[in-house]
Amino acid sequence: SRRRHTRFLPVSWARRCVQETEKEVFSEADFQKGLQMCESQYDLVENLALVGHSIRLKRTDGSQIEPWLIEVVGIARQHKVVDTVSIQQQGNEMKMKIGNNEEEVINAVVPLFDESDKDLKSYLISKLYNILMTFNVLRNVDTYYNTTHMALLGNLVYFLLSEPVNEWRDSLVKLAFSTYNIFFHMLPIYKKYCESLKATPSKALMTENLELQIKCEDLSKPIFFLFIPKEENKVSTKEIEEIMYLIIREYFGRRIPNGDQVSKYIWLDETSFFDEVKQRLKSLESNLPVSYTHLTLPTIYSVQISVVAVSLQ
Repeated sequence: SRRRHTRFLPVSWARRCVQETEKEVFSEADFQKGLQMCESQYDLVENLALVGHSIRLKRTDGSQIEPWLIEVVGIARQHKVVDTVSIQQQGNEMKMKIGNNEEEVINAVVPLFDESDKDLKSYLISKLYNILMTFNVLRNVDTYYNTTHMALLGNLVYFLLSEPVNEWRDSLVKLAFSTYNIFFHMLPIYKKYCESLKATPSKALMTENLELQIKCEDLSKPIFFLFIPKEENKVSTKEIEEIMYLIIREYFGRRIPNGDQVSKYIWLDETSFFDEVKQRLKSLESNLPVSYTHLTLPTIYSVQISVVAVSLQ
């Protein structure tokens, strides 16, 4: 194990990093002085807080090397805002009582921003911020990924689309896309993927497309980016439907091994709705990439995918 070289920072600096907005943390008069006293990445993550909405993540071995593979499994309703320093001080997981012998479990934060935070753009795409965000999401301090915040936004929206439609859900979805539009939409890696998803969706859904030099690490990614042209009125309802059917097809393609038939595992009453789904998929079959042709027509949506389809409409 690596020895930790922690220098205790001024109490006033560390304390003011807790339970404020990220802008207030970054704007502190002695912010630069505190950074200069950090000798390692360990010092940074233990003393400099990320502030955001309280969430619970499911982390896997795969997500340690690919941030898009993390999964948002809960969002706190009562203890809505927390910081990463406080989470660390509680053993990397906070259990907050909410009454009736119930509790909210928090092990990460998702920073969300609106138009008033535009002046933080340089900070949010910096190496410093990516180090803090990578530790927040992956609990890995030995490296950092510049895609971690984007992956967290994508998985947040994916989770929210399975929640009941209400003001709470819609406000968080709006903040997620506001954060993307302010800080990430002009970055070439995301601009290119969004354009590819609209122009050549079947290629944009491949795990890795060497021709276009784009990746679809997880299906939460195209679902998130499908909203971008929709909100900008740059994609028709028909195009949304076609992309969603391809996403559904890819969903099964990634989960059914060795070309086994979906019908071996899944049974469904033949309702008119799913009859229509099967017909639509059949009409697309001739246009699908060769790698998809081993699959029989799916006979059911997953619950989450069907909710996403309805939400996008």
